[in-house]
Amino acid sequence: SAARLAAAGLGTVRTEVPFSVTWRSFQKYYFLDLVVQDLLVYELKTTSAITGEHKAQLLNYVLLLGLRSGKLVNLRPATVGSWFVSSSLTLTERQPITVDKSRWIEISSACEDFQSGFVEMLGELGAFLDVSLYNDLITQMLGGEMRVVQQVEVSRAGISLGRQHCHLLAPGVGFRITAHTDNLDQAEGQLCRWLTHANLQALQWVNLIRNHVEFITLTKMDL
Repeated sequence: SAARLAAAGLGTVRTEVPFSVTWRSFQKYYFLDLVVQDLLVYELKTTSAITGEHKAQLLNYVLLLGLRSGKLVNLRPATVGSWFVSSSLTLTERQPITVDKSRWIEISSACEDFQSGFVEMLGELGAFLDVSLYNDLITQMLGGEMRVVQQVEVSRAGISLGRQHCHLLAPGVGFRITAHTDNLDQAEGQLCRWLTHANLQALQWVNLIRNHVEFITLTKMDL
């Protein structure tokens, strides 16, 4: 693919191009499949179908690099498929953040640090990025996966249903980061039902709606 692009006269083509995202002590590395003229990113896939997750990943690269567009290429089908992913948003446009803490309870000092750190992170890196990146950054801020990601018992009517991985802010207090732009009542209902059965007292929920972030505390006392 790189040779074909170069032969087509599209200019300098680089493969497996590394770049990193840094915030505080955290650094995450990415590798771009193809970069043409430092202007267009190509992400190559060999999958049965391109999904929204693939498009979100490429959009994440486009935003982090300050580009306008990228191209997904699926090499697996008999006929190669391709899709453009574009954004006109600049970092300056992604940085202004509005915050709603009207339903947030700072159960402990860890919750206060979490909330202020999250706002600081968004102010530096901007909104609209992939939720998994924000989650990785905050997890590192809190001490890393070994400390933050723990197994929590889930039960119903006193009968254990097993254990699930959960990100913890403090003993008995988990956190969840999402980017729901609609059906928020349904999303909250699902989290409340999960909390009902989890061995936790509270769940700190952060939901990103474009440049707006809502901090919501769900507790078993409220269910």
